[in-house]
Amino acid sequence: MKHNKSFLPTINELFSFLPLNLSECTRLAAADERATAHLHPKRAAHLKQRRKARWPTPYVDEDGVSCYLVPLNARHDCHALVELEDYWSVRDSGADGLWCANHANGFSYVQTEAPLRSGKSGRKIYLARLILGLSVGKKVSYANGDGLDLRRKNLVAVGGNGRRSAASIVRRSIEERERAATLGWWAWQDCLAPG
Repeated sequence: MKHNKSFLPTINELFSFLPLNLSECTRLAAADERATAHLHPKRAAHLKQRRKARWPTPYVDEDGVSCYLVPLNARHDCHALVELEDYWSVRDSGADGLWCANHANGFSYVQTEAPLRSGKSGRKIYLARLILGLSVGKKVSYANGDGLDLRRKNLVAVGGNGRRSAASIVRRSIEERERAATLGWWAWQDCLAPG
């Protein structure tokens, strides 16, 4: 289900979208810097612009809980709904890639990539698993059937075939990204070169 801003509820007849405050903008800019530190400077500048265009919009849900609407594509026609604390815990854990929707078997899930993995595209991480901190052998069920609604009241941990811990993937990938940032872009490219 797409979360279009025009269809989301309002509270007390007031429009419930708010601007980002200075602290949020500073944290987002720092996360963008951290996520692009290992890249070539031109590529990093381009990616920072793309990332800024997809910063979340603060929102208050029907229960009065502070949330974010996170754009899942550049067109801003599909959003994830996540509680404020969970959004920042995911970002602070190091899973600070762009969020996107994965449409599979008629259902949509929100995912991101681990920060860096051997110079290649990172492994996909399902954000619901990361928010709940699920270990191997557990999976997520969505109480209202909407995989784009990442509020805790909608996420239910159930037994299943979860094959990996999202948190462990993020930890390993962060170590590699930090090593790349420490070495610098040119030295990192030399490490990745065969031979």
